[in-house]
Amino acid sequence: MEEELVKEPPLADKQRIGRKESQARLEQKIADDDLRWVLSTEQGRRFIKRLELKCGERRSSMMGNEWTNFYEGERNIYLWLRTEMERVAPQAVVTMINETLKKMVRESNEIAEQQI
Repeated sequence: MEEELVKEPPLADKQRIGRKESQARLEQKIADDDLRWVLSTEQGRRFIKRLELKCGERRSSMMGNEWTNFYEGERNIYLWLRTEMERVAPQAVVTMINETLKKMVRESNEIAEQQI
């Protein structure tokens, strides 16, 4: 039985594939730079925090009804964003956590002062 030879794609196909890969890398770099820019500002980090709360990253999405898939979809979007943030700008994620903790302490102190 003759062995079939696997033919290499024509040069034009290789070039087209190479251009597509280069374009994909460029688009990913732009997206990464955009996310770094958003995370570099306090306003951008506050926006991301609001998005986290809206998407319910820390709430259960299991409602036992037709809303489960909807809430899980919201949550999944934020989990994707969180993974991107950790990949692109891990220090910004740490900064966001510290900012949240400072806000929680400040609010806790305000509540304690009101009760005195």
